[in-house]
This record gives sequence, structure tokens and C-alpha cells, in this order.
Amino acid sequence: MEIKKVGVIGAGKMGRQIALCAAIHGYTATVYEANPAVVEDARKWAEEYLAGRIAKKRMTEEEVNATKARFAVEDDLKKACGDADLVIEAIFEKLEAKREVFRQLNEVVREDTILATNSSFMLSSSLADCVKNPSRVCNMHFYFPALVMKFVEVVQGEHTSEDTGRSAYEFCLSLDKKPIWMKKEISGFAGNYILASFSLNSRVLVEDGYCCFQGVDIALECGLGRKWGAYRSADQTGLNLTFTMLDNNYKRTGEKPAMYDTYKDYIDRGRLGVLAGHGFYDYAEPYTVKPYEDIPEGVALRKIERVAVLGTNYSGLKAALDAAKSGREAVVFDACEKKRADALAWAKAELEGDAAAEEALKHFTVTDKLEEAVKGADVVVEAVEDDFDAKCKALSLLDGLMKEDATLATTSGTIPSSQFTKCVKHPNRLINLYYFYPAAIDQIVELMQGPHTDPDAILSLYQYYIDLGKLPIWIKREEKGMISRLVRSDISEGARHLVGNDYCSFQDVDVSMEHGLGFKRGFFRIEDLIGLDVCLKELDDLYKKTGEKPDMYDTYKALVDQGRLGVKTGHGFYDYE
Repeated sequence: MEIKKVGVIGAGKMGRQIALCAAIHGYTATVYEANPAVVEDARKWAEEYLAGRIAKKRMTEEEVNATKARFAVEDDLKKACGDADLVIEAIFEKLEAKREVFRQLNEVVREDTILATNSSFMLSSSLADCVKNPSRVCNMHFYFPALVMKFVEVVQGEHTSEDTGRSAYEFCLSLDKKPIWMKKEISGFAGNYILASFSLNSRVLVEDGYCCFQGVDIALECGLGRKWGAYRSADQTGLNLTFTMLDNNYKRTGEKPAMYDTYKDYIDRGRLGVLAGHGFYDYAEPYTVKPYEDIPEGVALRKIERVAVLGTNYSGLKAALDAAKSGREAVVFDACEKKRADALAWAKAELEGDAAAEEALKHFTVTDKLEEAVKGADVVVEAVEDDFDAKCKALSLLDGLMKEDATLATTSGTIPSSQFTKCVKHPNRLINLYYFYPAAIDQIVELMQGPHTDPDAILSLYQYYIDLGKLPIWIKREEKGMISRLVRSDISEGARHLVGNDYCSFQDVDVSMEHGLGFKRGFFRIEDLIGLDVCLKELDDLYKKTGEKPDMYDTYKALVDQGRLGVKTGHGFYDYE
């Protein structure tokens, strides 16, 4: 179906932007709005916005005048939408209100007019019975701000015809968007389905005391490259919107969602997010929220002047290099001459272009003498392969050589330090230390405290990394493992489910994450960067543990069997050569 005229229901912030976007791209676009004050506000807004486009030289005066001729805001439904080829409903998220809109549209538009809902989570199947011809009903979910955000989700239900889906998809393409076309309905579509996975667990992590909300955001922003973490994102959209969804779930299930009381308290105190100046974070004075967790009073922090590392994995080498760059002594031990040479070459490559490289390398030493390396160290880091037996052997060896008040860290991102307490004489000094890889920016360090760990052992290192200008995450409970790894696993479950069950393609998932959810890389690009052989091992472990084949297991195995391991081989989900 050819679309020339577009109607939009609702002249709020979203509806007016969708309509003006259509008008800018050559469509006749009319917004219907019953509230006279909103009608005038939308007209004034459009004038000011288009004037700004001229001032910024993004549109010519002629282009703006042509857009104005195509754009209108009306308070009469038939006049606004009666001859439209496509009508997009963009009112507030109340099902009965949306159903009433569709019932009214059924009386004023043609039977072949495409009717789309912009709802962020309500499926068009819940509206299809309100019209005579449900085959023309679909979801067309724009992300806010619609004039800026490229991502749009077009979703067909069982009632939706292929022609309707294709026309809606091609319309979005004509707006210079990056749409995806989902052939099956699923609650939350692609973006919010993935978002819901880590949003729920992000709230559980904070409510159950694993870490502070800042730690979750650090993991998402610095570990996985999302523009805003879960709590900065909630501030952007408004805590009242999130609370409404939590409250609806509470009423539906009778179970209080994680952080329900926290959200209610924030709203009661007027901390609604960015627009209010305060939410989880402060956007106006007084600035009371700190970027880090406060260190409890009464904890005597120890100075860290020397760091020793056994092994040459990524976390261990990073711990040594960060110490050396700060002017502290860093010694890396490895019995293998080639690994020692590789470690030194890696450090030089990492420091290339750094004005302080020469000074840092004076403090970075590699050696084949373990006792000499560990002697006098304030922090001793085990950095061998991520194998339980290998780590047990290394930790027991280190524990026998280091001074009693030194912090002993295992770099495992999968095995909590409590599983190694029988390997050491002083388990109260034992923690997990983990540099998440690949990190979007090289600042995130995760420190996990076990029930056996003395507070000063971990908090001295936490303060040390703050002083180094890093973004450390203090994980107070270890049952959940590392935060960035957990968040990635939450995303992986949603992403693989969508692709494995034919809701959309892996490219669609990445488009939704990169252009809708604000990630630097989509999930499958991250998988390619990590290495599909590594990812397959994780799936294998999950398969053995549960007895159920994970979504996309066969896809990963086929890619690995073909030698498509990701970036390191030049081919994975994507081609890099």
C-alpha cells in the first residue's frame, strides 16, 4: 500500500515528533489532539523546532516552509485522520484508552488504512478486535526522541497481514530510520524484551545488597558500552513511568517487584529523574549522590605500594600495569620465558604514545623468581588460567609466601573466592579481582567480597582504584558472580531467545541495542569480540548443568566448526575481512 497521508493520535512529546518527522520527509502529517492547550503548545513547538533547524543550517527556509505546509495539529478526529493512509496512535499507556481510540478510528478511516500503535509494550493483538479489518493493525514503536532516535520496531501479530507489515517497515525506512520487522509478537518486542532482562536483575542486584546502583551502571556503561546504565536510563525516562509499570505488575501478580519501595520513596520525595533535577542521580544542586559507594566508618584502610602477580592473564597484567602507571612497584612472575617476554611486550604496547611510558616501565618488572616477586607485596594477584585446580595450586603457593596482612586476589570471573578458602591459610584476606573484557572504556574493575573476607582487605583495594581514577565496583555478596558478567548473561538470554525462536534476526537484535538501547555494540558484535569458541564453552557448561539445550546452541557450534570464531579469525556472526 502506498502511504502519502499520515495521521497521529496524541500531540504529546512523542506524537508531535512522529508527525513532524513524517512531514519533514515529505508526508502530509496531521496530529489529532482533544486538549486545546496541547494543540496550541504543539503548534508553537513545531514553529520553534523548525526555526532551530534553519538556525543550525540543517534545513533551508524553503524546506521548512514546505514542511509547515504538510504539518498540522487538529482537534477534529475525522478532519485529522479521515483520509489518512496510516494512523499511528501515540497516547498514554492505558489499554482501555487505546482500545477506545481504535474503536473511534474504525468509524472514521477507510477499511484499508493501516492502524499502528506506538505502545512500548502493549501488543497490537490486544487492539485488533476493536476494528472491522484487523489485518491492517500492527505495532510501530518509535523510540524517544522520535526526531533523533533511528530505531523503530514494526511488529506483526497473527492478525496482521504481510502487506501491512511491509508497508509499515518501508514507511519507517523512508523516514531515514533503522527499523526492524518482527514477524511474531512478543511482549516488549526486541528492545524492551532485552531491556527487561537486565532491568529486573539490576533491581534485584541492588535490593538484595550485591552492589549499589552506581555499580550496576558502571558495569553497563563501562563494561558493555551502554550510553546510560539501568538507573541513569530510569532517570531519563522518568521514575514515575517505571513505577507505574512496577505498580501494574504488583497489582496483577500480588508480588511486590524488586525496588518497588525505593521507587515509591523517590517519587514521594519528588526525585522523578532528569526533568525534576534529581532521581537516582543529581542533575541540579544540591549534589548529594556520589559516583561510588561510601566506605563504612571504622574501616582502617591499608596503603598499597607494591603489587605482585602470578601469571599473565588479562586481569593480572592490567592490575600490574595500573600499579606501575601510578608510580607503585609492580612485579609479574611467570615460569615461562616466552610468557614473560610477551608480558613485557604487551605492557610496552599498552603504553605506546603515553608521555609517562618510560617512567611507568621503570616500575613494571617481570621475573622468574616467585618468592622475590611476592616479598613485601601489599596485594598479591593470582592470574593463571580459569581452572579450579590450577587456581587452587597457585593460591596456596602465594598464601605461603606473602605477608599476613596482604590482600590475596583471584582473577576468576566465574569462580567465587569462597570456593578457594580451603586452599589458603588466611581466607580473611581473599577476594575476587576482575577486569571485565572487552571493556568499552578501560576503567572498570570489579572487586567481590566473600563471607570470609575482612572488610579492610577489599575496601583498601576499592579506595586504591578510586585514587587511580578507575571505576571500581564493590560487590558485597558473591552468590551472583561478577556484575558485568551477570548483566551480559541477562542480555544473552533475551537476545538468544529472540533469534533462536525466530522473532527476529541477530542483526535486528544488534540494531535494537545500538540504535534503540544505547549500546556501543550489539550483543552479537560483543560475542564476536569475546570469541565464539569462548561463548560456546559457556553454552556447553550451561547445557551440562541444566540438561536443556540453550537457544542458538547449534548456531554457535556450527560457526565454531566452520572456524568462524569472531574478530580474531576475521569472521563470526559478522565478517571483518
